[in-house]
Amino acid sequence: DTCTVTVIATGIDDKSKGAPKAATPAQQTVNSAPQAQTVQTKLDNALAKIQAMKYPFVNNYSDSSCKTAMDALTELSTALDALSETLKGYSGNTEVQNACKEINANYVDNVVVATYRTLANNAYTLWQSIKNIETN
Repeated sequence: DTCTVTVIATGIDDKSKGAPKAATPAQQTVNSAPQAQTVQTKLDNALAKIQAMKYPFVNNYSDSSCKTAMDALTELSTALDALSETLKGYSGNTEVQNACKEINANYVDNVVVATYRTLANNAYTLWQSIKNIETN
């Protein structure tokens, strides 16, 4: 949740007519846990609102439940943008980047791949069901 990393602070030295100042290391505490929790909360809310939409969507796209779901997705997008801006501040920091690579690899392997595998399997099952309906 919280870790300490060394970041390099740079700026422009007014006395040297726009030449960059020497980089100086500074300790900074990285605490993105509150923003990450906000993203998780917004994601859970968006998923709940999507599940609450009237079904089938094609017949109910103008229902207020769809607007509510879209608003929840907008809130999720805003939270993700805020977290992204925070994380941009750590771009170029090898320690942070290595930690993020490990997290991302785990996420891709255990969430993204699994999700798309399930989606593909469900799509295939749906296709088979449609073919069976057409045949009968």
